[in-house]
Amino acid sequence: MPSPRVLLLAPPFLSVPPDGYGGTERVVAALAAELPRLGWRVEVFAAGHPDSPFSRPVGLSQLGADMERAHVAAAMATIRSNPGKFDIVHDHTRTAALEAGIGLLRPMVTTVHNDVDPVRQEAYRHLGPERLVFLSHAQARRYGRASAQVVPNGIVMADWPLGSGPRGEHVVFLGRLSREKGPHHAIDIARALRVPLILAGGRDPGQGAFFEAELMPRLRDQDVVRWVGEVSGRARWQLLAGARALLSPLDWEEPFGLVLLESMACGTPVIVTARGAVPEVVAHREAGWLVREPGDWARGLAWAREIRPERVRAAVARSLSASEMARRYVGCYASLLARDGRKERA
Repeated sequence: MPSPRVLLLAPPFLSVPPDGYGGTERVVAALAAELPRLGWRVEVFAAGHPDSPFSRPVGLSQLGADMERAHVAAAMATIRSNPGKFDIVHDHTRTAALEAGIGLLRPMVTTVHNDVDPVRQEAYRHLGPERLVFLSHAQARRYGRASAQVVPNGIVMADWPLGSGPRGEHVVFLGRLSREKGPHHAIDIARALRVPLILAGGRDPGQGAFFEAELMPRLRDQDVVRWVGEVSGRARWQLLAGARALLSPLDWEEPFGLVLLESMACGTPVIVTARGAVPEVVAHREAGWLVREPGDWARGLAWAREIRPERVRAAVARSLSASEMARRYVGCYASLLARDGRKERA
């Protein structure tokens, strides 16, 4: 019996895997690497796929629904012209694939990577529970789908080895420089704790006013903060593995938080606001410190100086690896294929 085959449908804006920022794209790349170990054949439809209208990633500065629709339409045309090629389609786009996939002969499951908004909530409202996967129970509840399938993101542990060198006394902020991620709070906290901060991340193209008004004045205090821009690849691992802790003062209900996993896998504990999915992702006082009141930042940093890196990494390896993520997605695929088979027999 031939191996089942899945098409992983990624957005067109960043490469898979991404060169720098790109949480969804890193998840798609990890899933593509792990599913073959479980007997699945995988094809990734991303920018640069022979049938995509985009030979290279569009780029976040050109983010637009029309571009994603064109990319998804090309993917659907490929699927319809090769009806027996795929057993299932795994959609990682926003909502473009839902309309384009109407009447598709292959079953399709959609992972919801983004926070709730009215457009997405309406788009998902009529989908059955086997058609949607959320990253956390907190995210599912915000969409009003408390009983939905949940598959936490996972990382390839070999890509994030345990840091073995000496750790500095500095802390790191790593992520998109947008208001909801809290880089401005990270600078203020570092100043209050009298600890050096390395700020790593690219400017958010949609939040220029925030960068100019809130971040630029703070970045002038080079005794506290050093901004190194966006980092990727080995430099990203070195940055995390050499820090005392990752500082993540969130200003929103985080749907998941992939950088938290990357840091913990390196053995670097995270000190993070307990919002959204964070309590599901970070084991308090095992791999990180969940901040619920202002004094927790100092308490978390004191704890981070004592915790063993091996203990931090172990918390991620148990349940948040890419292999565990792939295993759980195979279960989702099996449920959807079984339901599809029942419909055909009815």
